[in-house]
Amino acid sequence: MMCLKAERLKKRWDELLEELINDHENDDHSCNLISDQNDEDFVDILLSVRQEYGFTREHVKAILQDVFFGGIDTSALVLEFTIAELMQRPRMLKKLQDEVRACIPKGQKIVSEVDINNMAYLRAVIKEGIRLHPVAPVLAPHISMDDCNIDGYMIPSGTRVLVNVWAIGRDPRFWEDVEEFVPERFIDSMSSAAANVNFTENDYQYLPFGYGRRIVPLG
Repeated sequence: MMCLKAERLKKRWDELLEELINDHENDDHSCNLISDQNDEDFVDILLSVRQEYGFTREHVKAILQDVFFGGIDTSALVLEFTIAELMQRPRMLKKLQDEVRACIPKGQKIVSEVDINNMAYLRAVIKEGIRLHPVAPVLAPHISMDDCNIDGYMIPSGTRVLVNVWAIGRDPRFWEDVEEFVPERFIDSMSSAAANVNFTENDYQYLPFGYGRRIVPLG
């Protein structure tokens, strides 16, 4: 039964990707040289270089699938964990709802990036959700380029290294009440050491998206 369902889902997913590719192939701006490159999207670029790199149609679909699951599925998991925490804390949920409603003009249905910039508590809630429940508990593997010593442990050059983000986010040396869901720790107005922590700066106690050249683009 599960195999049949999986086959149906696979077929439906393949149909969606085929439709997406066909739409771009049939669109004039993806078939000819484009004067304004700002009109291009990721699919257009993939289709434009497939001959140069020898991409088949299946290659294009595989890349699109990786992008979808890498960017969409992880975001959905973060939201699920965060909402689960909020459901156990009605006061926090009410505070967040009030902030969102206060920042959104009456009649506006879609939240813009400008609106989010004015939602300090929302940003703090998401940060705390990612700290407590990182989607990838262990970052992508790295290789040490030189011999180094970490907390008394010698790491020889060429060693495969895995960074435990889950443990870093719960390290009591850097975080107070590590097991508690406390968004207020990220609020500037609070006297917290974490108030100015940002995943795009040199804050090694908070690495949900990795660091350096291999950081997740969202970060």
